[in-house]
Amino acid sequence: ANYSHNIVLQKQILERVVSIQPPSHDTADAERHLGRMCWRYEKQYDQAYVHFRKAMAGKDVVAAAWLDVADMELSRRHYEDAGKAADAALAAASLPLEKLGAQIKAAQSVVDETVLERLAGGAAQTREIGSAFTSLRQLVDEQSGLEIVSRLFLQVSLLVGNGPAALTAWRAYFRADGGAAAPGAIAAAGETLSRLLPDWREPGNAESRLALICVL
Repeated sequence: ANYSHNIVLQKQILERVVSIQPPSHDTADAERHLGRMCWRYEKQYDQAYVHFRKAMAGKDVVAAAWLDVADMELSRRHYEDAGKAADAALAAASLPLEKLGAQIKAAQSVVDETVLERLAGGAAQTREIGSAFTSLRQLVDEQSGLEIVSRLFLQVSLLVGNGPAALTAWRAYFRADGGAAAPGAIAAAGETLSRLLPDWREPGNAESRLALICVL
């Protein structure tokens, strides 16, 4: 009850800010917060989008607001819309962190959709998943150890059947890149993956698939 009360109170404060202040960076941030509250807590997606569009009136937060939209659409499994929002964020981005966020969301929209298609027995869209693989491989090279990038690259590498790339992603995720041994509790898994993945190509044989499932 207290948590719900705090959300309502915070929303009232933000609505007060945007109603009495002239458009500014602060009001744009308030609109973004209102948008996130609408979809995360109230599932009011259309109203959230209204807030995000209002936030975009603040030119310095356009990319950030589009990233909010991408997050919302990913949560709804609206992958095409998420990809379009990520592209819009990239076009508006002026800061390195915004550009990185847009590239990650664009790749995530492809990877998440492909995972669902594969689980349903479908085939991956070759061009899209190939593009995501290329983008994520570059990001891993530039941002080694960044958790979400490494995780997505691991997923996409397995989806396209590239064992060596999957091993690179796994090592980057656990900061065991450069051929270093996997740390502590995951050392055994690291040894298994180092044995299986260099020569692994999807779909592989039943034994290698089972071994990968067990260690990942």
